[in-house]
Amino acid sequence: MSRNKAPSAPYVRFLLKKLRETGTIIDKPTREKPKKVRTAGNIAAVAESVREAPGTSVKRRSQQLDISETSLRRILKKDLGMTPYKVQLVQELKPRDHPMRFAFAEWAFVLLHLKKKSYVADPVYIYIS
Repeated sequence: MSRNKAPSAPYVRFLLKKLRETGTIIDKPTREKPKKVRTAGNIAAVAESVREAPGTSVKRRSQQLDISETSLRRILKKDLGMTPYKVQLVQELKPRDHPMRFAFAEWAFVLLHLKKKSYVADPVYIYIS
């Protein structure tokens, strides 16, 4: 099965119409150059916003500054050298916890490495009031 190498009649009519109307058959650019968001003014605004409220999320900051989240992330990473992170709350270790952690580590080492057996425990739920 061979392909027809000649353009179809409707396509030729379309090209002729386009040539008469525009003077060329070359397509116009579909859109203009994208807007540049990483300007010095926006970078300064983001830096000031981070200084004033460092705990604000990227989503909320992008709404406040009227900058897309993607552009804001680019400014934060490429221009200001910041990396994303999520603050995680963890339990504070008390001085009495260290000996218990050490004892558990020794127990686990003996159990898993010296006896060459594996044990699976039921999940434990800890509720802190």
